[in-house]
Amino acid sequence: MGSLRSISPVISGAIIILIVLITVVTVYIWVRSPVSSPSGVVSSAISEIYSKGVKVEAVYAGPGYILAYVHSLGGQYRVTHVYIYDPAGRLLADASLSPSVTIKPGSVAVVTIPLLAMPGRIYTGMVRLVFSTSTGLTVGSPPVAVTMMPASTMIGIVVGRTILYSNPYSCPRASLNPAGLTTDWRQIHWVYASLVTGYYMYRYISGDYVYSKEGRGIVIKNTNSVDLREIGIHKLLSAGPLIIFINPTRASKDYRVSITDIRGNTMRFTLRKLVNDPSSVVVDALACFEDLWTPNNKNGHGFNYGDHVVRITVFQNNTVRVEVLWASGWYLHMFMYNPSGLPPFNKVPEIVKKYVQSGCDSLTRSDSVVYVKAHLAWYPYHGSHNLCKKLRFIWDPVHREWRDPCRTVVFIVK
Repeated sequence: MGSLRSISPVISGAIIILIVLITVVTVYIWVRSPVSSPSGVVSSAISEIYSKGVKVEAVYAGPGYILAYVHSLGGQYRVTHVYIYDPAGRLLADASLSPSVTIKPGSVAVVTIPLLAMPGRIYTGMVRLVFSTSTGLTVGSPPVAVTMMPASTMIGIVVGRTILYSNPYSCPRASLNPAGLTTDWRQIHWVYASLVTGYYMYRYISGDYVYSKEGRGIVIKNTNSVDLREIGIHKLLSAGPLIIFINPTRASKDYRVSITDIRGNTMRFTLRKLVNDPSSVVVDALACFEDLWTPNNKNGHGFNYGDHVVRITVFQNNTVRVEVLWASGWYLHMFMYNPSGLPPFNKVPEIVKKYVQSGCDSLTRSDSVVYVKAHLAWYPYHGSHNLCKKLRFIWDPVHREWRDPCRTVVFIVK
């Protein structure tokens, strides 16, 4: 009678090795299936897939994109393409990354995967991400859950260029800021932009003249500085009036960013630590706005993307924290945000008109205006504390109150 016990130890060892090799080769072929596989040996496959894989800490899905926080378990990779599979191994989507993203051990990289083929679809469930690198290697992640983005990542900024000196309505004013909060809804420009993808819509109104533009803006995810001289005026004119930084620490550490303008001047901002557990934060972003931006400003005169700088932190519980880090200039600014999404883009002049006709006094949460920076105002104020207490710069039209410019101005939006 034959039995397993009668099989030679050498033969049984060979069978075990063969089974392992078949399993490894099968997994290797599955992981490499989206791209051409360079020649190599099985030991190389084992090292690549397991020892030098990647860990995906979190994945969030919004309309037309997936946002992933990733770090390497082994080497450093420059990722140029991402493939998304379901648990059964079916390819759900793939996308090229431009620019490429460098994934390193010990630090988190932010990878935004545009799902242009299905912009309206939001996929949730278990997926596996496979990354193709610049050297032709592919590295995969263990299965990870995709969570729906808990709140909108669209923001808006409205610029009021003129002052309604003949305004028949009584607007709140301060003696040291006579221009106050009044503006003309027929002389405005505004932008809606995604903090994740950088997609923006822009419109300029001057009486009967209307100009519109849309495009893909600059989102800086894996470095903390930008030099506008290196970007160049031509690219800035197509990139829109916002530059956005995404904090890869998700507010779990201090994160410092800097912008060097086209004249070589540098502005620096610190995103202070807010949480101990980064999993409580979905997105921590810094939006830097240039209020002189128009596609017709061919020489980029005055561009520094420091006219209005605001930090937006989206938490897992659907709460959003908005912190004003810097605001300056002649123009009035309205910052817009709503966790459920902004009003229709074309409705903005109507909202501004409603605001002015209320006496520049009040709006409802559904209008999505979080605050208004007055004309001729700057924040933070660096003069004497006694003078600071008299100044009126940031108006909250929902709660109908001025925010103290001597303190950090923070809004919690739900």
